[in-house]
Amino acid sequence: MWITKNNELGFIHIPKCAGTGIRASFQAMPKDIRRTWAFTKFIGSHCRYNTWMAKQAERYRYARPEPKKWFTCVRHPVDRAVSYYYFQIASDQQRLDQNRAKTWPIETFEKRIKLYKKIGIDDVVLWTEKFQKELVAIDPENTKWIKWVNKQGILDAQHLYIKGCPNLRIYKTENIQQLYQWLQQDYGLPIENVVANTTTHKTYQQELNPKTIDLLYRKYKQDFEQFGYTI
Repeated sequence: MWITKNNELGFIHIPKCAGTGIRASFQAMPKDIRRTWAFTKFIGSHCRYNTWMAKQAERYRYARPEPKKWFTCVRHPVDRAVSYYYFQIASDQQRLDQNRAKTWPIETFEKRIKLYKKIGIDDVVLWTEKFQKELVAIDPENTKWIKWVNKQGILDAQHLYIKGCPNLRIYKTENIQQLYQWLQQDYGLPIENVVANTTTHKTYQQELNPKTIDLLYRKYKQDFEQFGYTI
């Protein structure tokens, strides 16, 4: 979750829904504009609105009242799951390339990349028991690793991040330019989308087993209905 310094806007960053690009766009604005419109992070990148509401002490300490307006981006639920698969592989590889493998040993990241590729996308996006067992086997004696594995799972539904949020505008990543038009027209911000769409994977219909798509639809049924997506 990010909030502008002037408290005009609060952005609820749903995982795998254009958050990194939106943050980069705010950072790319002229310095004099950023003095008042720069993002400041609150609690964590993927903080839910209900978490924000519950953190009264932190809100008081950082003098963060309710922003005047909230906004967020959502994404087709199944495409979002596919994106997570490729993001995790790319993210682990980037850590290795940049020598940023600090949380776990280098070997753990190397083994995780190999596992993601070997076991395949269906088991990963569904976080199957088979996939979880093979994750554990990467470092079975490391209690912190086991705790991390057991804490993970299928991506949380998007509607959970914005539940109860007032004064909220929702934009779809598939039509991200509408968000920038709103920021330009309603707030006069000289802001542009600075991140090109670099997605190279196939469509989810080509990537996933039909049974996997059906299971994801059932898992994310409320997201489909609430945000107007279809299979």
